[in-house]
Amino acid sequence: MAQNARHGLAAGRQIGGKPMLEMRTSCELCKTPLPMDIIDAMICSYERTFCEPCVSGPLNSH
Repeated sequence: MAQNARHGLAAGRQIGGKPMLEMRTSCELCKTPLPMDIIDAMICSYERTFCEPCVSGPLNSH
C-alpha cells in the first residue's frame, strides 16, 4: 500500500534508530520529477515511488 510523502519519507534518514523508507526523486512509472517537499508523491512497502496521477490511474491504487 502506498504512503503519502508528507509523512516525512526521505532518503537516508532514521527515526528513533529505525531506518525510514527511501523516496526516489522521480515517479518510477512516468518519470515525473518528485521534489522532497511534494505532498502527493506515494511510496510503497517495496520502496517504489510514484506520483499521485500514476497511483490513481494506471496503477489503480494498488
